[in-house]
Amino acid sequence: MEALSDQVHLIDGLPIPACEFRRTHFCRSFQGEASYGYCAAKAKTYYGFRGHLNITASGVITNCCWLNRHHLYPLRFAQTVS
Repeated sequence: MEALSDQVHLIDGLPIPACEFRRTHFCRSFQGEASYGYCAAKAKTYYGFRGHLNITASGVITNCCWLNRHHLYPLRFAQTVS
């Protein structure tokens, strides 16, 4: 549990595309859930979700979630960090 007591935690975000942007009008998998977003690092517009990771300074992932423009979906990790 050393990682959870670190003083420094970083939050990083990444796109989670549901499908290629040019196929969004055909994509029915996440209809009503996914939304449009823009990734500046890749200079791309995408259709899908945005993922966020909470990471300690030593690189251990302590929490994560994914979201669209309207909802936050927290993902629970089993407390197996040692």
